[in-house]
Amino acid sequence: MSVKTLIGNWQQTTETRLFTADEVINAYLSGQHEFVNNRKRVLSKELNENLAKVKEIGERLYRTINDMGVTCTRVFLKIEDISSFRLLILVKERDFILSRIDEVYSLLIDKELAESSDTFYFFVSLMPDKKSLNDHKVFADGYYLYYGEH
Repeated sequence: MSVKTLIGNWQQTTETRLFTADEVINAYLSGQHEFVNNRKRVLSKELNENLAKVKEIGERLYRTINDMGVTCTRVFLKIEDISSFRLLILVKERDFILSRIDEVYSLLIDKELAESSDTFYFFVSLMPDKKSLNDHKVFADGYYLYYGEH
C-alpha cells in the first residue's frame, strides 16, 4: 500500500524528508527531558497536596483529642513517600492511662480508615509524652515536622 493510497485527496503539509541519526537522537533526548520535567511537576504537585492533607488531619486530630479531655501536646509527621505518611501523637502521660484513651484510639482508627485511599495513606501512633522522651531520637526516626507545644 502506497502513501498516496493512504492519504487519498489529502496533501502533506511539509516535504517528505529523511532525518539524520543525530536529529532522531536529539528528538528522543528532548522528549525524555520533557517527560522527566513533566513527571517531576506531577509528583511534586501530588506530594504537596498529600502533605497539606496530612498536616490538616494532624491539626484536626490535635484539636479533637484536646476537646475530648485528653491533653495532646504534639503531633509529629514522618513522610515515607509521596502518598504514605506517619503521625506520632503525644499525649500527657497522666492522660495516657485514662479510660478516655480508648475513645482516642477509636477516633484514630476511624480517621485512618476514612481518609486513606489508593493515593493517600497515613498511619497514626499514640504515645505518652514523658520527660524522658528524646526529641533527637524522634527526629532521627524520620519525624521531621511537628505541630503543637514544644
